[in-house]
Amino acid sequence: MTHRLLGRLLLLGGAVVVLGSLLPWQAVDGLGTTLNIDGIDSPNNGVVTLIAGIVVCVLGWRMIDAGDHPRRTVLGAAVITAGLAAWALLDASNATDDVTNRLTDGVISLDRLYGQWVLLAGAALVLVVGALNARIATVERVQREVDLREREAGADGRVVGTTAGGART
Repeated sequence: MTHRLLGRLLLLGGAVVVLGSLLPWQAVDGLGTTLNIDGIDSPNNGVVTLIAGIVVCVLGWRMIDAGDHPRRTVLGAAVITAGLAAWALLDASNATDDVTNRLTDGVISLDRLYGQWVLLAGAALVLVVGALNARIATVERVQREVDLREREAGADGRVVGTTAGGART
């Protein structure tokens, strides 16, 4: 898996997080009308996830455009984005419970909408790509170290090889 492909997937995940932050999260039904509450409406949880999604998109674009693959930065942004998305969804769930408990006569209802699930899917994709990027970067770093040791050992005139058991000599 190339870094550019991971960058594209990270850009896609960030865009899905941004989209989920802007889509309707809840619908208030009652008194003959329906009102959609978007993620960026009060209490502004979607604004936080929107900013996190934009940061992830920028990191993804840097991976595509410059071939840059900052392992720790991408993993950190992925974990933070997933954590913020989980926090925003839990807070929205608590708001639903609070409103439901206050409505005793059943005239008004508050229902979850698809924006929360789109946000969750984007955050999950970002988290998976961040973990894959960290894993691939670690494998590449270890391979570079092994290659460097082999070159250094070969320059000294020592014989480098493996024993029958696979151990390096």
